[in-house]
Amino acid sequence: MSKRKIIFMTLLEDYFETYLPYSRGLSPNTINSYEQSFLLLLRFMLEEKGKKADDIRFSDLNYDTLLDFFNWLETDRLCKPTTRN
Repeated sequence: MSKRKIIFMTLLEDYFETYLPYSRGLSPNTINSYEQSFLLLLRFMLEEKGKKADDIRFSDLNYDTLLDFFNWLETDRLCKPTTRN
């Protein structure tokens, strides 16, 4: 595993296991929902944009890409607009 991937995974773990529950006080259900949304975004980026998680940059997550992701949630995942938002 690359050093960059280890750092990325450590940051994600800290975000979901420490920041959200302790700093933000979010419930386990809310945190689980965030995790699932994040995993769907990674899946979308791989399947639709051809970007592996290691290759995604913040600049890739622009308005058009996120709009494409929301539309993908509606059309491919059959999420209703209220759910996808």
